[in-house]
Amino acid sequence: DNWYPPNLTTANNVTIKNDVVGFQRNTTLQYCNNLRSYYAKSFIGCTALVELKNLLIKSEDGTVINGYGANAYRTCNKLKIIKFDPNCKIKYTSCDFMFIENPLLEEVDFGGGVTLEPEYTGNSVFESTTLKTIKNMKVGGTSTTSRFSGYSTNDYGFDFPNLEYLDCTIMTQEASKFFKGSGIKDVSNIKFDTSIRDLSESFMNNRLLLQDIEVQSHIRNCSSMFRNCTALTHVRSNWDNRYTGGITATDCYSGCTAITHIDDEN
Repeated sequence: DNWYPPNLTTANNVTIKNDVVGFQRNTTLQYCNNLRSYYAKSFIGCTALVELKNLLIKSEDGTVINGYGANAYRTCNKLKIIKFDPNCKIKYTSCDFMFIENPLLEEVDFGGGVTLEPEYTGNSVFESTTLKTIKNMKVGGTSTTSRFSGYSTNDYGFDFPNLEYLDCTIMTQEASKFFKGSGIKDVSNIKFDTSIRDLSESFMNNRLLLQDIEVQSHIRNCSSMFRNCTALTHVRSNWDNRYTGGITATDCYSGCTAITHIDDEN
């Protein structure tokens, strides 16, 4: 149930209103921009696709779609960029291997209206990519979503040696260890929802991180949060925060031997 015109190379400014027309395993499609679809679409195996921009997925009446995202953008060998339209309204309830095996993929922009809420796991969502930029990503749900690794050797969160910019909001309760062992250099655009209480080991063993983030007042456990971040030089004291529920901070900065500044004072 996946029909497309034969020898299709470009699909710009197209609206798809049914669940029959699709693009998966299309080996001729190169450009797909300003596509609107009332259904979640899969681009798995689009081996000629170079760019996918302004992808607008939402129901005809404007409500949020629950979409199946597992393998949806997998094995697009030439794909360099994916951008969702800001008006997108889709919740991916499955996202295992969603962007896997895209060796040239450098940027994914979720637009702000896309949420990754896997019902079980989010295994290897970005594995085998060379991502430099991730924008407007939201991760929700109640299941463990701690395996968004850049490659399978990392058992915890993100691990992208080339990542230069990450903008995301974490809403899942399974936030501890989420970025453990990652190669992220800048965490200033990572936000944690106010419902989250446990950030233990969330950035532990990140050897490239230079500066921490604020431990907000709704957090109750930040044990080993930045432990063994050996490049960390600038930290915040968080002395002005009032942790009304109490805070456990055991070994929060243990092993951070390069710290030179607290609240920008040396």
